[in-house]
Amino acid sequence: MTELLKALDHFQQEVPVIYKDTKAFNYKYADLPTILEIIKPLLKKNNLMFTQPLTMQDGIRGIKTILCHTKSGEVLEGFVPVADVKLAGQNDYQTLGSGITYLRRYSLESVLGLVTSKDTDASGGSTTTPTKTKLSPRDTEKWAAAVGVAKKANSTDPITSKRILLPADLDRLKKEAGLV
Repeated sequence: MTELLKALDHFQQEVPVIYKDTKAFNYKYADLPTILEIIKPLLKKNNLMFTQPLTMQDGIRGIKTILCHTKSGEVLEGFVPVADVKLAGQNDYQTLGSGITYLRRYSLESVLGLVTSKDTDASGGSTTTPTKTKLSPRDTEKWAAAVGVAKKANSTDPITSKRILLPADLDRLKKEAGLV
């Protein structure tokens, strides 16, 4: 598993903290689309891929998370059972879908070593999640403003201190602001 572990180490050195910016009831979380948008280019760059089939293991339904090094074929697997729960206002299939998405997110965070918040478990307290929000070139108005700010400051620091950018988007911002 040497090649997989090397690639995972490189991935972990590059992946940023993924801030919790999706609101639900009285908490925030990093949703699966946000996580995937950030990690997919870094996985590809490091010859890693994953799949998360719904499967049965020893008669128990669950999510199997499989991380694979695409060049060596080395694999790392994990399994987490999907519990039967009832959620108010949802039918059985909606509840199952919610559980699967929830477990996919946390299983992926676990196998990849992602950080999506400040760890407060040991202190028993809670902290406020930093207020960074995503910035994407697809949001043309905010993107143009960010390019202007970076150009004026001759640095991306004013942007990256308040926004999360994918590595490729940060490179694009630097080019468009004339910083490289």
